[in-house]
Amino acid sequence: MDLTFYQDAGNVQRCALGIIDHGSRAVVQLKALVNRRSWTLLGYLCLAIGQYGKLKRLRSDNELVFASWTFKTFLKLVGISHQTIDTHAPWQNGRIERLFGTLKPILRELSIYGNTQFQQTLNEFSLFYNYVRPHQNLGGQTPFEVLRQCGRVKIKNKLLSKNKPTLISALDGLLTGFYIPPE
Repeated sequence: MDLTFYQDAGNVQRCALGIIDHGSRAVVQLKALVNRRSWTLLGYLCLAIGQYGKLKRLRSDNELVFASWTFKTFLKLVGISHQTIDTHAPWQNGRIERLFGTLKPILRELSIYGNTQFQQTLNEFSLFYNYVRPHQNLGGQTPFEVLRQCGRVKIKNKLLSKNKPTLISALDGLLTGFYIPPE
């Protein structure tokens, strides 16, 4: 779990929350935030838990919002171990940092105005990242193929429910790849 920042076409700094599954690298939440309060982040964490199940551990950096009494107490109450990385050591949270490293160059190529358009862009990116983009460290599989094999998710995406491989282009052609449906 981490936050990233992006300056939109109107020179307004936007903040996004990213939550990924450690094993599959699936993006389970990628949300444009209106504020950076602990309760806001915990709300999105609860939505992710509702959809994918309760996690054992949550890794984050030491940003104030993740170190707050509210955030730490909530995790303790629900039985989630909180791992924080060392100060100035983003590589210890490498999977989410890699996600943001893939996302940010794409955001810089787009003209995004406002939080609504920012969220639409994040949604489109997440869909492509989870269902279309193969990962070398996953043996060429997509994150949702790995989740499906673990029995943690059933693919119910109507946009990608075709029975044959389909060329997918997203975010004005900045992302292209083949969606290969599960057998």
